[in-house]
Amino acid sequence: MKRSETGALLRLKKAIFVVLGLFVLEVAGGLYTGSLALLSDSGHLLADLLALLLAWYAAYLATLATTETKTYGYRRAEELAAMVNAVSLLVICGLILWEAWNRFQNPQVVKAVPLLGFAAVGLLGNVYMARLLESHRHESLNLKAAWLHVLGDLLGSVGVVVSALVIQIWGLVWFDPAVSVFIALLILAGAIRVLKEAGNILLEGVPKGLSLSEIEAAIRAIPGVLNLHDLHVWNISTNLPALSAHVVLETENTHEAQKVLDALNKSLAERFDIRHVTFQFECACCVSEGKACSVLTLHESP
Repeated sequence: MKRSETGALLRLKKAIFVVLGLFVLEVAGGLYTGSLALLSDSGHLLADLLALLLAWYAAYLATLATTETKTYGYRRAEELAAMVNAVSLLVICGLILWEAWNRFQNPQVVKAVPLLGFAAVGLLGNVYMARLLESHRHESLNLKAAWLHVLGDLLGSVGVVVSALVIQIWGLVWFDPAVSVFIALLILAGAIRVLKEAGNILLEGVPKGLSLSEIEAAIRAIPGVLNLHDLHVWNISTNLPALSAHVVLETENTHEAQKVLDALNKSLAERFDIRHVTFQFECACCVSEGKACSVLTLHESP
């Protein structure tokens, strides 16, 4: 069954063609004008092209149905793609900072007027791509990482425009690499955030915004729950939290156990938006005697 990423897939395809055109334009413009800001932005565009292709393929995989060997489907393909894209952003930032340092040591003449023209076209293209992906960026880390790539380009284009104006009006050639450093630091901050979030999902950490202690307290507060253990909360993929736990019940009656289960599911869904839940019920008498049991199978009322 296809998920909501279908709309995002179409937008990613459009963004891929736009970024390809902008990449060719900015490489030519950077070589002609001698602008590091424009060349660094074109380098980021090349990474964007690869990142958007990867994001599109991962989003496509995430829409595929489950199989006998992939019981969750390929949902985490998007998290893997997000991590790869975040790492590529870190590498790009390092290269930009290194080249900026060299430009500070050895300033180069920049043709400001042609630079402004190339930058203006790039800015329009990046605004279009950012608007394409903005509405879908909260659906998955994969799309968020792709949007961050595009946002980095948008900021780069703004920086190049400002750089061209400053060089043309005041002749401050050092402003060109300074803008590159500023752009790189902004991209770096976003990449680190994506990397941390993707790592937390792949390591099955507690989802961002949820508290394990609060969830445990909510479970214990349900009437009929005596104790619990082996509580785990994680994300299957972005915005798809899951929970499993062993719950010790006061009752040995199947009907009463079902009431507790309904109350648990309702509480977790309403308070924490956790709807993918698995509980193993145990009764107090068997736990105290050191026996393993299941209320629903070993203590069914006649």
